[in-house]
Amino acid sequence: MLRRSNLRIVAITRGAPPTGQVITVGSAIRAFNFLSHFKRSGFECYFISGGNELKGVDEVVDGINIVPFFADREIPNILDALQPDFILVNVSELVQYIPEDTGAYVILDLFAHRFLEAFYERVDITADLFLRLDMLTRADYFIVQNSRQRDFVYSLLMLSGIQDSINRVLTVPHFATGIQIERKIQKEPVFIAGGYHWPWADDLEYIDTLVRILEEQGNGILRIYGGRFAIDSRADDVERKYRKSPRIMEMGVMPYDSLLKSYSEASAGVVCFSQNLERHFSFNFRAADYLSCGVPVIVNDYMPIGELIKRYDAGWVVKGLSDFEEVVKRIISDVEEVAHKSDNAMILSAQEFNPSRYMDMLLNVLKSPSKKTVRENLIKGLIRIVDRYVREGVENSNMLREIKKLEAENIRLSERLVTRDMEILRLNNEKTEILRKSGWLEDEVKRLSDEVNRLNSEIMVLRNEKDRLNREVAEANAKITELYRENGIIKDENGRLMSEKNSRDDEIIRLKNEIVEVKKAMVNLESEIQKRDAIINELRKKEAELEGIKSLPMYKLYKKVF
Repeated sequence: MLRRSNLRIVAITRGAPPTGQVITVGSAIRAFNFLSHFKRSGFECYFISGGNELKGVDEVVDGINIVPFFADREIPNILDALQPDFILVNVSELVQYIPEDTGAYVILDLFAHRFLEAFYERVDITADLFLRLDMLTRADYFIVQNSRQRDFVYSLLMLSGIQDSINRVLTVPHFATGIQIERKIQKEPVFIAGGYHWPWADDLEYIDTLVRILEEQGNGILRIYGGRFAIDSRADDVERKYRKSPRIMEMGVMPYDSLLKSYSEASAGVVCFSQNLERHFSFNFRAADYLSCGVPVIVNDYMPIGELIKRYDAGWVVKGLSDFEEVVKRIISDVEEVAHKSDNAMILSAQEFNPSRYMDMLLNVLKSPSKKTVRENLIKGLIRIVDRYVREGVENSNMLREIKKLEAENIRLSERLVTRDMEILRLNNEKTEILRKSGWLEDEVKRLSDEVNRLNSEIMVLRNEKDRLNREVAEANAKITELYRENGIIKDENGRLMSEKNSRDDEIIRLKNEIVEVKKAMVNLESEIQKRDAIINELRKKEAELEGIKSLPMYKLYKKVF
């Protein structure tokens, strides 16, 4: 029963509302879109999210109150303070922080199937499944994005024990943005793709194929948006190593308004992935945003949105890489086909993703809400069975403990008997040995007496030998003393001879020095003789020249005159 006319709803999520220049995520955008439409219907709305993600966000955005929490355990206190009529949760892990006895009606938005995503993460699948089945019992209503998800949730609700599940599951896809975006198709073909890197969303083969074709054609570019998910550590180990090419523009992450404006310039959006179970049920937010911007999309034929794309001719549905290659080449070459499908994309978005189409249905259900009824479910049934076996096991274990005590006592007594038997055997052996030795003790005494006499005789002989050796040692010492004396004389003689040798060595050195000096004098004398020989040769030359002059007629005339 609702308590007031002015109903109050809170949305618990992760990320910031799509406002201003704040970077946000899909769960926050979806939660804020819901609250915006509840606000128009007269609800008092509260947007509850992590405080670190709400930095720089105003306390009130478009009439919606923004409430931060800095630890998950703060959520119950916030709910207690706000006393909401409805609680909308779209991050399933946070539903466990809603008190089980809350009077509010809890709406769990299962837009992303964590049950399936867990198969591609490093988690204990069994424990994760039981945990999430238990989480379902905390909610009264459930929201999915397509009929496949709805049917899948029916089976989960049955396992959780929730009654009347048919009337508690509502289908609400990702809303059209409502933001007025002007379509600006570029002259050169522009493809867009990307998003946060999740282990279950592998688009590597399709992106590499697209880039290869763009390089071969020499026309077109690919804009890749997103990257690692900043809020959730589940994507930390995921890395997409796309083909390196100048045809790729890395756009990164950007505010939601800017992102949509950038989308509006594209020729086609690529929403193709390697097939897996999660992708078979998923509804991709990017595809809805592309279509709302008038961008036709390329999707796999196994994806739920493929049926809408075919019906409205709002893009291309491919079975595999070969189909994908053909479609890319057509987009590059056929501008008219792209323009036609672009118009259809906007029509599809306006009709299939119109918020009023789904919000009216949701509001009608919430006019007369009811709490769910839960019967015994899989988890409680298992707990009951396990509890029974545990109780029986406790009784059996008491008997087993008593049996083990008796067995232990039996083993202890057996060990004591073995110890006593060994002691008796040892004593008997000692008795036998004593009896055996008593007969030959006298013979042993006589033998030992004879041995003593023999040893005394040997001792006397050894003493005489010792005396002889002492005498020989004394004689040897006397000889050693004489040798030391003679050695002293020899040392003195060696010293004298050494002195004489040193004197002779000094004399030899002196003579060698004199010889060196004589050789130097001889060298000087030789040099002097050479100088004199040079002078004599010079004089002889002059004498020869003079003799030549004397033989000249002029000289003879000179002599006659003078």
